[in-house]
Amino acid sequence: MLVHIVATTILLWQIQVFDLPWHTVILIYILTLGWINAFNFMDGINGITGIYGLVSLCTFLWLNRSINFISTELLITMIISTLVFLFFNFRRRAKTFAGDVGSVSLAFLLAWFMISLIIRTGRVEYILFFCVYGIDSVVTVLMRLAHRENIFKAHRTHLYQFLSNEYKWSHTKVALIYGLIQLTINITVILSITNNWMNFFVLLFSIIVLSAAYLIIRYKIQKAINWKYSY
Repeated sequence: MLVHIVATTILLWQIQVFDLPWHTVILIYILTLGWINAFNFMDGINGITGIYGLVSLCTFLWLNRSINFISTELLITMIISTLVFLFFNFRRRAKTFAGDVGSVSLAFLLAWFMISLIIRTGRVEYILFFCVYGIDSVVTVLMRLAHRENIFKAHRTHLYQFLSNEYKWSHTKVALIYGLIQLTINITVILSITNNWMNFFVLLFSIIVLSAAYLIIRYKIQKAINWKYSY
């Protein structure tokens, strides 16, 4: 965590976040550190980190054509690197894994791109590009706290873990579902901002609706799993 704080501090200094009001800086610190660790927690099955990272990188590359908030060469290099990684990881028996170093590094770079995009455009609504991972992680942490569990210990209670471990869906299927859902949301967000349909209240409403949908899906899956094992 100390290394994360130091790295985040250097990042925020580089993109001049410290010029913003102090309460905004603190919020960005919390969200960035939370995102880095949430992304790491979500790296639990084959393909999910690569697919989700690829969706995010391709979305940033598309926006960069008109907004130019980050190096296009860097984005293309990362997309190629992610595709090479997926060739060895997106399979039933993976030959290589991201590990803590890979997932944390990718999360850090994605945070850099996201903060740069929001600062350049002034549109905080782009945060929805990370909502699938964000909602899964936040809801899971809150549920574990409600059950008085140690949130710093390893667990298997994320929705994707229920789907792959208890529901017996393949890792690649679950990874693709997460990626496609996030891609659909990204496209919707871009269209909404382009057509001036999106604002702060729509953002809050979207988060509430997506969180409610997640809770309903999670409840039904857990109920199905409990019914299965009760017989």
